[in-house]
Amino acid sequence: MIICIAADHGGWERKEMVRVFLESQKSESYTIVDVIPELDNSDNYPEVAQKMADFISKNEENSPQNTCFGIAFCGTGQGICMALNRFPFIRAGISMDPEIVALIRQHNHANVLCLPGRFGTDEEVKQAVSIFLSTPVDSSNRHILRVQQLGNI
Repeated sequence: MIICIAADHGGWERKEMVRVFLESQKSESYTIVDVIPELDNSDNYPEVAQKMADFISKNEENSPQNTCFGIAFCGTGQGICMALNRFPFIRAGISMDPEIVALIRQHNHANVLCLPGRFGTDEEVKQAVSIFLSTPVDSSNRHILRVQQLGNI
């Protein structure tokens, strides 16, 4: 599994905290790729979203087994989520609520979790990331059909 992380200037510190958290939990089962490794205070979340979407799309095209996930940050988490959902292969959702995070993964087959850099606590973010990465998708026909319908829009 590949975990792609990215943030604009508004989510930079939180992204760095999550990168360190993931590295401390690291196992042989995943690789972390930071597509925005340098802070740029003049960046814009649509550009960050494009870099993440391009990376995920290339990996999904080569291995469509849902093996590439994204964790994306901006100040509120909303802007980057809106930008990411404009790209093929991307199903991004935003929440730090544990139940909602699990459901966007299970029911909506989200492959990107968007989080705020300026709101919530580090512990809430770590919990959301852990839940997102460990929750399997629900492969019931109704959920598969809905995800296919999203892909056809």
